[in-house]
Amino acid sequence: MSISGEIFSEQQAKAVDTLGEWSKWLIGLNFAAGTGCMVILEAGVSALIKPYLVGAIFFLCLSILMSVFIFLSLPAIIQSLPIRHPSKNLMSIYEYKIANQISMKWLLAAQIGSLILGFAFLLLWVMLKPAHG
Repeated sequence: MSISGEIFSEQQAKAVDTLGEWSKWLIGLNFAAGTGCMVILEAGVSALIKPYLVGAIFFLCLSILMSVFIFLSLPAIIQSLPIRHPSKNLMSIYEYKIANQISMKWLLAAQIGSLILGFAFLLLWVMLKPAHG
């Protein structure tokens, strides 16, 4: 491996570490937001806006599951470093395919999409809930 290959491998390792930290942070954020939604749901909300809270909980939980799946995939990525493509040589960890099926890039995009949808449903609930007065 050339010196540039070693540097690239180190960059890949740093990217994996950052991805692991991001996944842990996102799990905590989603868990806190989802728990808050559950507390509000248990306290009782109108039937017209209840679907927004349920939608928020669903998408936040989906984002947690994707975060866990990403986090569990990191050891396999670390063992594969440096990640190489037969024709492109060295490549990004985001091109890594989990179980030769799903790219890390796609999984991260779906994770962020779920997070955005969860918070969008939460925001809709906040905007539509009746004012107390």
